[in-house]
Amino acid sequence: VSGVIYDQSGKPMSGVKVEFVGNGLTQTWMTGTEGEYFFRGRSGLDHLLKVSKAGFASRSFNLRNYTPP
Repeated sequence: VSGVIYDQSGKPMSGVKVEFVGNGLTQTWMTGTEGEYFFRGRSGLDHLLKVSKAGFASRSFNLRNYTPP
């Protein structure tokens, strides 16, 4: 799972905490200067992606039957 976090104006956000939760494990990543993040997951499992940064609303996304490319 990889991606870029953007603010409301469309600019990449650095320093965003991104958590990838699944199979009893939690991986944590802080976005880089271009808002990027990357995680390795296991195929066929459900995962939860959590995004948070002080001063912004936190968000969570369910990834069902995740299959990496």
